[in-house]
Amino acid sequence: MYREEGWDLIDDKVYYALGRTSFVLGFKDQSGSFFLQLLAKPPPNSNTQTAYLKDFVHVFKILASEKTDKSWLPEFPLPSLSDETVDVSLSVPDSLYVLEDSSSPSSGDWQNLHRSVLTSRGVTITRPRKTPKGLLFSPLGESIFVEFDVKNPLLVPLQLTSVELLCEVSPEAHENTEDSSGVFTKSDVETDTIDLSLPPSSTKRVKLSIRPLKEGYMYVRGIGFWLGGEVYGKRLFHLKPRRLNSNKQERQSVIYAPNPLLSFRIINTLPLLRTQLNISEDSGVPQGLNTVLAGGLKKRYLTLQNTGGDSLINLRIASSPAAFVSFGTPFFGSSELEDLASLSNSLGNEDSSIRKEDEVLNSESSPVFCAPVQEIAPSQILTIPYWFRPHILGDQQLTLLFYYEPAKPNAEVPYRLHRHQTSVSVEPTFGFDVSLNSSLRDLESFLLKTQIANHHYSEFFSLRQISCVSRRFEIRPITTDNNDSSVRESEGILGVGPHQSTYLFFKIVPLNNPTGARTHSSLPFNGWKTLESTEAPYKDLLQQEKCERQRILNASNKKNQSGFGNTDNSDKIEEKEKERDKNSLDFILFWQTTQLQALQGISTTTLTLPFSSDPLLSKPFAPSAETSLRYLLEVPSRVVHDFDNMSLCSVPVILRVKNISSESISFFLETFKSSDIKESSDSMGNFRPQYFWAGKTLTSVSDLPPENEVSLTVTACFSRAGVYNLNRFRLNTTGSNRALTPSQQHLITVDNR
Repeated sequence: MYREEGWDLIDDKVYYALGRTSFVLGFKDQSGSFFLQLLAKPPPNSNTQTAYLKDFVHVFKILASEKTDKSWLPEFPLPSLSDETVDVSLSVPDSLYVLEDSSSPSSGDWQNLHRSVLTSRGVTITRPRKTPKGLLFSPLGESIFVEFDVKNPLLVPLQLTSVELLCEVSPEAHENTEDSSGVFTKSDVETDTIDLSLPPSSTKRVKLSIRPLKEGYMYVRGIGFWLGGEVYGKRLFHLKPRRLNSNKQERQSVIYAPNPLLSFRIINTLPLLRTQLNISEDSGVPQGLNTVLAGGLKKRYLTLQNTGGDSLINLRIASSPAAFVSFGTPFFGSSELEDLASLSNSLGNEDSSIRKEDEVLNSESSPVFCAPVQEIAPSQILTIPYWFRPHILGDQQLTLLFYYEPAKPNAEVPYRLHRHQTSVSVEPTFGFDVSLNSSLRDLESFLLKTQIANHHYSEFFSLRQISCVSRRFEIRPITTDNNDSSVRESEGILGVGPHQSTYLFFKIVPLNNPTGARTHSSLPFNGWKTLESTEAPYKDLLQQEKCERQRILNASNKKNQSGFGNTDNSDKIEEKEKERDKNSLDFILFWQTTQLQALQGISTTTLTLPFSSDPLLSKPFAPSAETSLRYLLEVPSRVVHDFDNMSLCSVPVILRVKNISSESISFFLETFKSSDIKESSDSMGNFRPQYFWAGKTLTSVSDLPPENEVSLTVTACFSRAGVYNLNRFRLNTTGSNRALTPSQQHLITVDNR
């Protein structure tokens, strides 16, 4: 008569009296039912709660001892489980599913790596792998973690021991995932238990794990525990149904379906990869404290362990930043089978190898490495070498994504993924700048000036070698000895101390390269032998770095084009990039430390020569002489003339002009008239003799084809002995106001006999 009337104290007195009386009279089931209702709404008094809880435990302890049905398990009204806070994770959360979590700041890196590694294997990118009913896949023997909040509603402490997950295992799927037989199995699963102490009115976050041992379907129903260490009971989850929203009817109607969050499809054993990556020299240095030098090239080792129940094969590795590590020759873009086929077809075909290299540089995918292992058996541990070279300063995250397949084909899970992330702090090493000037002796060559600055606070760097990678040029020393292919600045080893800098000069000459492929030319410094790529895969690392820069450039170009939608402009930009790549020179400086265990390293820089006019600017504007023409003045450095017998000395001057643009150019040569030249004195007050040009002072050339040259002859006249600078002329293309004037001295000495 008092039920649901809000008279809680009267309800408590009645349930307590009925429970005790039923127990004395031998009606223990009814007694247990009354005590369950009693603790469903505990009284607001700690002493009363203690008394009720003590009698509750005693009643159910006797009741459980008299039950012949061992599957009998009462559901206690406490503790309280927060069903809204239930969360499920696998032992390797990203090993079975597409990386779609956008909450992580680096989720973009994971998704890009995932896309690249699947593309390299020719695997279609799919949604997260679940059954049609939304059940998650879980392999045999791998842990499933369930997290949730537990609350103690009493004003007295609550002690729970051997807390574990309870589940049902069935060979067939339930039509309704919430349908429960009430019989929980322990023979087909392994559970980890914990002891939990809940202070009065407190809430704790609990994480429990369970490992399935039998194929089929597993449904996690709740938790089992010992209350006060004396009576075993259960507490079930009651998940909120999920709203259906997959079609128009479901969206318009209010339709709900059981929540499959705690339901799993148990599949056969799969391989499970674990990795350990040591970057520092000292393997005991904890991750997150790895300090390395920018450009430092060092061989390291990666430990692989298969903790699953099946062998793994086809191990592939993708990394970000892409150029930090190398496990060998990477694949780019399309599937590696196509890469291998293209490589095979390119043998004996020079043009195809160039096209393949262009495809690599323009690929939007990250490089993918094929690990040098055929198979890793269960419980097997392998160590493979890799090369590590960080090139971006500051605190960086080295991200590795591993792809692998089970040795036994599995239609439900054809592959798995494994993440690995390590923090590194990259310190500065070199500032490496280069500049080119036209050679005064050769129309085809350049003078290379390099500035090398040591930015490290304590390290001394020895310079080992400088290399040039180009399709059209190679690097040579400035020496008259053609048999000497090394750079000998001075006796001993050339090096740069902390906060010091040095300048080195070299010659850049044309390369006889009919194939147009990238060619490495190297000059070792004195005391070192030429560093070959077999000693360290620096070529692969540098190619990855170049591809990484090219991907960023391509993404920027696409972003700029997206707002215009101009296909012609896009074609011109692509043509421009190809021309720029053709005329680019990549310079590589090899160095070695003397303190950090002789660490060797590489610093790089890139220079692009203006061999052609900008395709985007060449029309409607005419190309400029500054960017389209090169010249070379051929004149003897010394002339002897008898001014007593002949007052005027005439010297023929040959001016060779070359068109270095991609189209025909018309230009004219203009020499300054004698009336335009004023005689002057130098800084010491000495008279500075002048000269004049004789003959034709304006010569025009029409439609000079690309890569062709023409020789123009003019005459310089001198009236007295002296040293003269033959720079009184200019070259100008037709229709342009920007002239090419000499920026260097062209000296000739005229002596009197």
